[in-house]
Amino acid sequence: MEGSFLSAGILLSTAVLYLSLATAVTAYPAAYPVQPWNVASSTLATATLLDCSRTPFVSFDGVGRWWQCNAAVRLSDGTTRLVRTGAGVASPRDAAGAITLVATCSGPKATGRCSYTRPGSVWAQVGIRVVWLLSKLVLGIGVFMGLFMAAMTVFHSYVLFMAWWRRPRTPRPRAAAEVAGDAAEGVGRVHITLGLPEGVGRVHVTLGLPEGVWGAVISEQMTPLVKIDDQVVEVTGWNTTTTVTLPAGRHRVRVNFGWDSIAERGDAKVSFDLRDGEDRRFRYEPRKSFNYGRIWEMDE
Repeated sequence: MEGSFLSAGILLSTAVLYLSLATAVTAYPAAYPVQPWNVASSTLATATLLDCSRTPFVSFDGVGRWWQCNAAVRLSDGTTRLVRTGAGVASPRDAAGAITLVATCSGPKATGRCSYTRPGSVWAQVGIRVVWLLSKLVLGIGVFMGLFMAAMTVFHSYVLFMAWWRRPRTPRPRAAAEVAGDAAEGVGRVHITLGLPEGVGRVHVTLGLPEGVWGAVISEQMTPLVKIDDQVVEVTGWNTTTTVTLPAGRHRVRVNFGWDSIAERGDAKVSFDLRDGEDRRFRYEPRKSFNYGRIWEMDE
């Protein structure tokens, strides 16, 4: 689940950053040529607008209803072309007369694709070209990382599902203490020792499981590990409660689990103060992504 959120976060951040950069590029009418690394010619031209239409509010041109216009462009050599200007270059307000554009063409002998923009500062155009290249880089890297994280999340879920699918089909033997605990209260086993010595208390740790396929995978394939103050505590298994007598004072409970070469997954810990004669009850459950776990104190 965390992987899905991370993937969505990367894609969302990429979209926001790209749209911000694209909006900055579109807002400057003396915009970049189509291929800024392969410019063959850049000449002045005059244009007469024929008709205009607006872009969607959110598009590859950024955020905003930008105008795009069909125009008849007359180049310096007398050639006339029917072109469509880029977003933000012209608007219906310019239709009253001819406007001056810069025709920038790429490729050998200016035979490649051309762009038509307003005249502007050379240094400003250099800055806009840098922003344009940066926006494309952000879009490419962001989309790749987002899709990669999504693919890894799907692959991780597939591996866990196959582990559950291929699990042994024989019922798991149950310990006598676990069966006795089930009969007593329906969940695991609880050890209660009467007449505790002075200066000690009890800590009860219940190991729960999520419902559904993931809980079945953990139950069959994963081994729980409980540590109190960095000392390993023996447990029967999942859906059981283990009770430990400890001296009064500050303590820490840490729970995780392992599976083959995957160790310390679903890690969670909690620190607390134990008073003389006190009972503290905690419950642990792994999250469905297996990367983290959750441990909290239970009510009486």
